[in-house]
Amino acid sequence: MNTSRSPADPRHVIARRAAREVSRGQIINLGIGLPTLIPHYVDAASGVWIHSENGILGVGPSGDDDALDSELIDAGAGTCRSCPAGRWSIARCRSA
Repeated sequence: MNTSRSPADPRHVIARRAAREVSRGQIINLGIGLPTLIPHYVDAASGVWIHSENGILGVGPSGDDDALDSELIDAGAGTCRSCPAGRWSIARCRSA
């Protein structure tokens, strides 16, 4: 996914607008696609917890730098960050 933050990119216009709807202390669940851009626009000091569809609670914005862990991915299979207090659950499936 292109993570360019161009002011003209309609996806980022929508993500910025959606981030303004988030209130302090809320837990929000993000799905695949455009919602994965919202963490770029939520203030880290807001006390908002972002949950990704793959079980991460405390998702931060994606990025392109070398410090990213390629095994920590968001619901859209893009790399993401976890906030310092972030947690994730691992579900184990077994066949019957």
